[in-house]
Amino acid sequence: MEIWSRMRGITDRLTNWLAVLMFLIIFLVVLCQIFFRYFLHSPLVWTEELSRAIFIWVSLIGWILATRSGTHIRITFFANCLPPSLRKATGVVMALITIAFLAVLGGFGAVMAWRTMGRTLITIPGIPIGLLYLSLPVTALLGVFYNLHDLAARREPGGPAAID
Repeated sequence: MEIWSRMRGITDRLTNWLAVLMFLIIFLVVLCQIFFRYFLHSPLVWTEELSRAIFIWVSLIGWILATRSGTHIRITFFANCLPPSLRKATGVVMALITIAFLAVLGGFGAVMAWRTMGRTLITIPGIPIGLLYLSLPVTALLGVFYNLHDLAARREPGGPAAID
């Protein structure tokens, strides 16, 4: 269990830094876009495409942060109607289904990232489109880790409350 806690701490810090970095980049890019368009009257053509690309990363990282903290949207009405033993089993089954979905999502994302690494964004020739698709396997891997951590810690997957 010690190894899970240590890995969780490292993964939490890396995810937090990635989220902060992406937010900072998107903030600076949009700030440049506003400055050049409205003050210099010479808009930069690449800022819109780059901010959209970074927004994809920010959205997926936000999904992982919500999953990690147990604040992601869930429909618990039916599970709450079950007795505690069945509720626990339902939570485990849902975590396994989520892990399977994330594995498929990450696999397809990795294939798309690999196939599009040779193509670049339209307005920024130096940035491969594959970096956009790379967000899928990276966040899927993080989601799998957090679900496995919750299962190993005997916590309700996706929720902060422990299962007895």
